[in-house]
Amino acid sequence: MAYSTHATVIFDLLEHTTDASLKAAIDKVPYTQGLTNTPDALATARNMLDPANNRGARLDPVPKIAVLMTGKLKYAGK
Repeated sequence: MAYSTHATVIFDLLEHTTDASLKAAIDKVPYTQGLTNTPDALATARNMLDPANNRGARLDPVPKIAVLMTGKLKYAGK
């Protein structure tokens, strides 16, 4: 996922089955200019990590962890 003013899912968790494939996909995530809409990013991440949404999150009781990287421009939305 990439985010600025809006969050965008770049690939689902099921799309890459090897470390090399995942690393290559991460390297291709584009930089998106705009504001830092952290609430939208967190809502999108939560949706991706919900097993009911079939985006690749595991069903078993594995902790769901997200790493959030942010820039400087503050989002003054909701």
